[in-house]
Amino acid sequence: MHMRNHLVIKPAGWRLAALILACSTMPLGAQSSRLSLGPHEHGIGQLNVILDGTVLSLELLLPAGDVAGFEHLPVTVKERMTVRRVAAELGKAERQFAVPAAAGCVVVTAEVDGEQMEAIGHKHEHDHGHAAAAQGAHAHAEYHATYRYTCRKPQALRQLEVKVFAAYPKLQKLRYQAVLPGGGGAGMLTPAAARLTLEQ
Repeated sequence: MHMRNHLVIKPAGWRLAALILACSTMPLGAQSSRLSLGPHEHGIGQLNVILDGTVLSLELLLPAGDVAGFEHLPVTVKERMTVRRVAAELGKAERQFAVPAAAGCVVVTAEVDGEQMEAIGHKHEHDHGHAAAAQGAHAHAEYHATYRYTCRKPQALRQLEVKVFAAYPKLQKLRYQAVLPGGGGAGMLTPAAARLTLEQ
């Protein structure tokens, strides 16, 4: 049965990051705080990978400057159009990752949010004073995307090809963390080494 991809654009909700930090004590899907890159670094994003049974969850956090070309909240019509384009592109899991066909994985959901998107979605609800305060508060905006797959043969998930670098040339590195049935790992991906080996 073919399952349709769903792009859900919504404010920050559950996050996979806390699962990675507490995977041994917290069940998958538990509520957690918003993932953050910490000290802002241009050209560096974060990728989190969790395989729980037949469910593969991938999470990306990318600096807005690297994907949209600017960090401030969108003001001009062109900037708003850019934010909508970035959101639509990030919502397409197949543009970000290539999963081995042998694993039989199908995208169930794709969720994208970020300060720049929230600024567009709620622009009529805020007065100019609030918008100005938000502009200062989010001087280093980020995009957050999560993708959830169901896989018929999760044991065939031996590697994951990351295609984000091709879409966003300003992005130079992705820190990754992986939580897998047989353990996990962490490291760095680059445009020259964009294939993640999944040791299960």
